[in-house]
Amino acid sequence: MRIGYILKSFPVLSQTFVLNEMRTLEALGVPVEVFSVLLPGLENGGLQHDGVGHLVERAIYWQRERRPRWRVGRANAALLARSGRQAYANARQAIEEARILQGQRAFARFAAWAYELRRRGVTHLHAHFATEGAVVARAFAALTGLPYSVTVHAYDLFLHPDTLAAVLPDAAFVVTVSHYNEDYILDLCPDVDPARIRVLHPWVDVKKFAPVSLLEGPLRVLSVGRLVEKKGHAYLIEACRLLREQDVDFTCRIIGEGPLREELETRIAEYGLQDHVRLLGAQPHAVVRQALS
Repeated sequence: MRIGYILKSFPVLSQTFVLNEMRTLEALGVPVEVFSVLLPGLENGGLQHDGVGHLVERAIYWQRERRPRWRVGRANAALLARSGRQAYANARQAIEEARILQGQRAFARFAAWAYELRRRGVTHLHAHFATEGAVVARAFAALTGLPYSVTVHAYDLFLHPDTLAAVLPDAAFVVTVSHYNEDYILDLCPDVDPARIRVLHPWVDVKKFAPVSLLEGPLRVLSVGRLVEKKGHAYLIEACRLLREQDVDFTCRIIGEGPLREELETRIAEYGLQDHVRLLGAQPHAVVRQALS
């Protein structure tokens, strides 16, 4: 078995669960290939030195890769012969409707990578999040005849469920992170076979997160997460204001980056917490582990 991960972007600093899964598969002797629709953001560069550098080096980045026309033509001819005109046209339509690309030329170059993944020996396609990556996995599966699967999390299930009905029913199996999600999927997508849903709870290797020693001195608060509303950093800063009003000696460090940074900085200044609360931005996993210790 060789797994082809089809991802919207890779690597992503906040998606440690995807990286853990890949590393575990490799440790079990299952090779992994990666196809990324988008190039990773600059803030994710540190991940290249956190056990995934070899995957980044081998990854296919659609936005960056260019192949000779004759290879693209040969690949598409092979895909068309295998899938048939209707399946080929349906795959193109799905990709265009997801606004990943437009036009026959662009699709031909895109589809050629499905052929390349199969040439590399990929036997199964897997996507995390039922969004663009899952749309591509389904299209590549239709073109190559390979099975595909999808892991559904929360963002794709509760905020942007637009593609669920399109990508889940045909999947060889669907993974999600809780039984609540499982019930929600079945309510939302009655065409999904319940027997194909697998619940795998997210996990953390706790051996990597052990305190160095009991610390004396000020209360130390650490938060790790993207600076978006659902992470609740505004409430953490409000709690810090209450701690200072009660004369508690403390420091608070927030690791993460996101669109709310300026708003949070303004709130820290408004409360006069500059000596207590610091925003450290996005950091590699090694720095996070050190901070947690």
